[in-house]
Amino acid sequence: IGQMRHRRPPRAAGRPGVRRCAVRAVRLACVVVWRHHLTTRPTLVRALRTHVQKLRIVSYNVHAWRDAEHEDNFERLAAALEALQPIDVLCLNEALHPFAGDTAFETPSERAAYYGAVRRKEGRGRATPTVEERASYLARLAARLELPHYVFGEAERELCFFGAVPFGNAVCSRHRIVQSASLALRSTPEDAALGDQGPRDFAESRAATFATLDLGGADALRLRVAATHLDHKAEPLRAKQMAKVLDALGFGAADAGSGVNAQAPPPPTVLCGDLNTFCRADHSDAAWQRILDFYASRGWPAPSETSLVLSALERARFRDAARLAATTGSEEENSASRALPDPTCWTHRPLFRIDHLWLSSSQTTAPPGVSVKVDRFFRPNVDASDHFPIVADLEVGVA
Repeated sequence: IGQMRHRRPPRAAGRPGVRRCAVRAVRLACVVVWRHHLTTRPTLVRALRTHVQKLRIVSYNVHAWRDAEHEDNFERLAAALEALQPIDVLCLNEALHPFAGDTAFETPSERAAYYGAVRRKEGRGRATPTVEERASYLARLAARLELPHYVFGEAERELCFFGAVPFGNAVCSRHRIVQSASLALRSTPEDAALGDQGPRDFAESRAATFATLDLGGADALRLRVAATHLDHKAEPLRAKQMAKVLDALGFGAADAGSGVNAQAPPPPTVLCGDLNTFCRADHSDAAWQRILDFYASRGWPAPSETSLVLSALERARFRDAARLAATTGSEEENSASRALPDPTCWTHRPLFRIDHLWLSSSQTTAPPGVSVKVDRFFRPNVDASDHFPIVADLEVGVA
């Protein structure tokens, strides 16, 4: 506390500084009491030393703006997300952009023909009209949710399952995006042979979209968000894709799993999206048996109980937000006491937990002292897509 300086009349010679002694005694007593108060109130110490920014992040595979039956679902999807407000960051997978199913087609019959072809799995390579940026579903959704900043990263176009239209990930933010990038995860002919779910003609390319957000405040907080969507059939291919994502973020094998790059340490990072991977530990005995039965019905070998992708995240010292949360589960009554996260796919047949949100460790990022904590994690019961969204309420602080 700063002290005010003022002039005092000189003391008479030989008189003790009684008033000065009294003032010093009072000051000393205040210091003793204050120190005792601080040492017995650690939470107060943390509050004084830490600036905390609260953020709600939603990750959602929107299935090319349609539901599990391949019906245009933009209005239902937007309304469901509005019910989750206030959203600070929205990460989308399987977004078509610039696309709008309600205005892209000249006639109702043309529109019906397109959706019917995709439903019959005949959309790949099909000429599909796009729209102006501001008329696109992505721009309209961002406006409705009051997320004025957004970026889109294309993964595929010509071989997209939903027609020859840009297909990829998006990050929408209430906070200013100061830096963004898109990482192409291009597939090779050899990738189509990976995995044990049978041969396929090709593996669809994927991507990861990165956005660094300026959270503002006196501490100039910044947070990097990475939205990615990995292959849906082969775990070895997903592992290759995740390795490329971690390398691009600065958390890869070249950094010995520490995420520390001597030239530019990575900022605090949230990595989320439809990773298409799951592990036995996230499922109850009954749920795991349903997965085994599903694989057997398809003629596939039983899945591994561990995930190459999630193991790579753990080696890079990322942490699962669902496990870190103070409460977890769906919004169903009494869900807070459940130990296991809910499945995220499919909405018509909930089976797997394949949509994830992971946080980098504060020990692997810069600047030092920045921490990202999970206050709440849950999965809303929303059927506007074939996936459920996941929601994380975070606290970003600087000590």
